[in-house]
Amino acid sequence: MNIYNTYSGQAASRLKHEKRNYDKITHNRLFICIFPPENYYSFFREVLQKLSKEKRNIKNIPIDMMHLTIKFIGMNVSTESKNVIIQKLNNLHGSVSSPKIEITNIQLGFDNQTNPSVIIAKVKKTSSLLEFSNKVHKVIKEIKLDDTIKWKTRYSNEFHISIARTKQNLSYSEKKRIINLIDNMTYTIPNGFLAKEFCLVTSYTQKNTLKYYIESKFSI
Repeated sequence: MNIYNTYSGQAASRLKHEKRNYDKITHNRLFICIFPPENYYSFFREVLQKLSKEKRNIKNIPIDMMHLTIKFIGMNVSTESKNVIIQKLNNLHGSVSSPKIEITNIQLGFDNQTNPSVIIAKVKKTSSLLEFSNKVHKVIKEIKLDDTIKWKTRYSNEFHISIARTKQNLSYSEKKRIINLIDNMTYTIPNGFLAKEFCLVTSYTQKNTLKYYIESKFSI
């Protein structure tokens, strides 16, 4: 994640250059998410290490980009709309309970998905998480901005954290081998946590590399 004021020296110079490129963006691919605590990232590193037997068929998602998506807002959201969204999301503070986040298992794709391509940490659909997700969705819907998605997408309530992607055009047998590797994997899932904040994030591509920029953080 590019949080530019936390770096110094050469890193700061490089990130300032990236920030200038980001500032040229007038339309944003926006989503709302929750970043898990540090012990979850340790868990994801452990899982990725165990998946390394299939590294030629899997591309890991960078650890610091792993997140739980609450609401995808749109592919081409204007800066003006983004600012309205930030203002409305600030009003959520104190109006909804902190959602409980619990991982249930690691799996390839969603349940009953015919052609899965993403390895996920499946997140339990707790009542508090569903309530929070519905509240956020309602806020975005009621703003009625033309450049935002005002409906729920197919997997909106299939809560998960993506940790890796399979490479394109894998055969059935190759995917089955990955599934078997996951099913026979042993791991200790970290305890659930109550989310105390959520983020509005822009994703953009720079030099063929996907990057995230945290637009704003919101207390719950």
